Amino acid sequence: MSTDATPSWSGYIFQGEVALCKALEKINEFGCNIPDSYCLKLEEDEDFSLTTDIWETFQVKAYTTHNYTKYKKAWDDMMKRFPANAERNYLYLHKDNVEVDKFNVTLEQSRLSTNVISGLYTLDNVINKIDDLISDIFPDFDKSTIELKRNYCLVKIHKAIK
Repeated sequence: MSTDATPSWSGYIFQGEVALCKALEKINEFGCNIPDSYCLKLEEDEDFSLTTDIWETFQVKAYTTHNYTKYKKAWDDMMKRFPANAERNYLYLHKDNVEVDKFNVTLEQSRLSTNVISGLYTLDNVINKIDDLISDIFPDFDKSTIELKRNYCLVKIHKAIK
């Protein structure tokens, strides 16, 4: 049995990066005048949740090869915890080309095709997506300022997850 926690920690870092991406997407969607009631929560409801006009929950998995057993467990656990929110429970997978018929889930199977998103945020593209979203909010920022803002946000998220 391996005692190396690097893959787990890398997964936490990736889920924090995806959470920041989703939060920045909402800021871009709603504009910068966000009500105080809007909220990003890390590691409370699920890997993260977003409260805007609606409440959304997210699980994030970053396996290097598809692990349908773990996907199924994450999906079913989330659907059991939040059955009334099923249409807004999402599973984000780093790896593309997921075969949802291999999940073999017991709950909300019909939602797999819409609520399992694979390959949108990857280990290779998530930082660029964050930078692009910051640039959309602050078009006058130069590249180094965007990098500073991104790193500041990610340090805050990593501390919260830790």
